[in-house]
Amino acid sequence: MFPIRIVLSVVCLWLTAAPFIADAEGQDSPTDRAEQTPSPRILWQQELEGEIRTRRYLGHAPRYPDLSEPNVGIDLDSTRANPVRMVATDKWVYLFDGEGQIERSISLRWDSIPDEVKVLTSAEMRGRTEETLDDYIKRGGDKKFFIRESAIADPKGRFYMIRSQETRGYDGLWTTSIRALNVDGSLRFELRNRSRENPPVYIHSELYLAPTGDCLVVFDNGWGEELPAYLSFYDTTTGALLRHMSEDDFRLNDFSPFGLTFLGDGSQVLLTGFKTKRVLGFDRQGNLLQLPEGARAKLTTESLTQLSAKQVVYRQLVDPQVRLGARPKEVHDIKMLTNQKGVYTSGNTLYLFELQPSP
Repeated sequence: MFPIRIVLSVVCLWLTAAPFIADAEGQDSPTDRAEQTPSPRILWQQELEGEIRTRRYLGHAPRYPDLSEPNVGIDLDSTRANPVRMVATDKWVYLFDGEGQIERSISLRWDSIPDEVKVLTSAEMRGRTEETLDDYIKRGGDKKFFIRESAIADPKGRFYMIRSQETRGYDGLWTTSIRALNVDGSLRFELRNRSRENPPVYIHSELYLAPTGDCLVVFDNGWGEELPAYLSFYDTTTGALLRHMSEDDFRLNDFSPFGLTFLGDGSQVLLTGFKTKRVLGFDRQGNLLQLPEGARAKLTTESLTQLSAKQVVYRQLVDPQVRLGARPKEVHDIKMLTNQKGVYTSGNTLYLFELQPSP
């Protein structure tokens, strides 16, 4: 399926979802819905090097819709003809001027691991060498590290974060630093693992940048063997730690954390618990909120209603074979902006479109 065709269909998905819900409540008719469905017009597109992925807003939180969106920063300054300020691929961070031209590009380091190291752990390469892992370590292989970098763009295009991870090739990745840089390349803040401090700084786990870009949430539910459960909130202007919730804090609240998700515009963070209907809610500063009784059921029902409408429309416009309950990837590749504009990503191509009334 061609990218343009996909963007036409998926944009219609988003715009048709609201009338679809209204129709279920008797507020709209099928005829009115058809007349109101707009059609998008491509204003600008840019092919880049590397795949444009999504900025995650959900981790291990079943029954909540994934609000993830393209890893793109949008500057809604009215003087800009093109609102796209930055985009992160798996190889580069690109900065754009107000006309949509590439202003600067920052490469992400991604060391390749030699075959002599891969063969030590890869089943498909095993047997190509007589050397064992112990032999490799004895001759100094444990001293050589390979660097892998990835980037997250601020939703408002003010800064980008580069996460540096290292591996010895035969073990897992370990985060060494998170650097936030302003659009001019100056350092905004830097975080490093400092486990002996009080409170400790752990950045090895999943990173969640709020949809507003105002706070960074680092979360681990403690199911792995390396770190205890914890939740940390950081201010993205200074890098200051706003709130750290340790495993002991969770015990005091009689709560075993499982999943994380942002709600609505990102003003709240919810932690779901393991084998419980109870949830913990926080604001962007990490303050614990007093949620009303039954908050989870209410929020879940509302979100699933919207998601179900999108799934039904997706089946009608894009893929009639997709099963109900599925969450098509293309839903995460689109972000609606103001003034009837939006952006859509497909592989390594970024599109800016504008919605127009159907003829």
